[in-house]
Amino acid sequence: MSRPTGFTLLAIFLALYVIDGVRHIVTEPPFVTTGPWVFTALWLVSLVLAGVSVEALWKVRPWAPRAVTALAVVAFAALAIPLLARGAFVPRAMAPLVMAGAVMWLIVRYVESEVRLRHGWSAAVRRRRRVPGPP
Repeated sequence: MSRPTGFTLLAIFLALYVIDGVRHIVTEPPFVTTGPWVFTALWLVSLVLAGVSVEALWKVRPWAPRAVTALAVVAFAALAIPLLARGAFVPRAMAPLVMAGAVMWLIVRYVESEVRLRHGWSAAVRRRRRVPGPP
């Protein structure tokens, strides 16, 4: 079973992002970032999720859509929080956010469809079901 070209390109892009993030952490000894701690936390979480997504995409794992979705949510939050903090609800300021969200949604849908082709419908949407308890 071959890996889709889109998975390869996305995995390489995310791997470069992780490598650059680790390089930044190593070369900046005190690891001081400018701005509020929320942005640093989101950046670190996005690095971890990008690393997990690289592995999931490279090996075409059944849980790849979940990893990419989690990364997309964190990336969207990192884009949206500054706009929400400033109260910038003018259409000119929201248009790039909407476009970024649309691109992220398309990437997540692509990953879901490819995983569904390779592992079947249930692998991409498998959810835990509640076990009925005692009456």
